[in-house]
Amino acid sequence: MARYFYERFRAELLHYREGVHQVGDPAPAAALSDLPEPLAQFLRSFNGVRLFVDAYEVFAVDRLEREGSWLVFGRAGDDRLALDGPVAHVVRLEAGSQDVLVEGTSFALWIEGVIVADGVLYDREVDFREDLFDETG
Repeated sequence: MARYFYERFRAELLHYREGVHQVGDPAPAAALSDLPEPLAQFLRSFNGVRLFVDAYEVFAVDRLEREGSWLVFGRAGDDRLALDGPVAHVVRLEAGSQDVLVEGTSFALWIEGVIVADGVLYDREVDFREDLFDETG
């Protein structure tokens, strides 16, 4: 079994002022037994997180929902985020449509990608870095 320690995620959290990200205490181990391992290991450390004030949320274990083959684990804006069946790809279920978009090949890569990629766009105070783009884009 692969072990996911989320070191990059932990390190990135430290770059921001207090309140930009909110992390929960560890989830009880007994509540994690039926979850895909990468998500279970994340929740073992952080039983729910809100990132970039409220742009992304990974739900606490008691808020996870199964919808057919999907395990809905969070949200990005108004869209729901889910793990797709046994492969456990991260998918975005767009609000107000039937569209399903693949967001990541695994939960571990997705969560670390979110905090690193959005960290390029926002400073430690979570203000948009306007100096990234000029008139040409």
